[in-house]
Amino acid sequence: MNSKININDYVRVKLTDHGRAIHLKNHERYIDMEYMPPKEDSEGYSRWQLWQLIKDFGSHMGNGNPIPFETAIEITPATWD
Repeated sequence: MNSKININDYVRVKLTDHGRAIHLKNHERYIDMEYMPPKEDSEGYSRWQLWQLIKDFGSHMGNGNPIPFETAIEITPATWD
């Protein structure tokens, strides 16, 4: 069975402490902007468009690297909210 996912679809992931540190460090490039950590729901999930998740964490992922988010990812349809 084949499935398709759109790069604009939203995914929900549980960031690790390492992932939160990466997100903060990525933000530090923007001097005049207040840091806003990703919103996490009561289960610890944060919501990302797939392309943004890849952009922010892709270079930190690799065999033997600490993971920035848990490996189970929930996929939801793209919406314009």
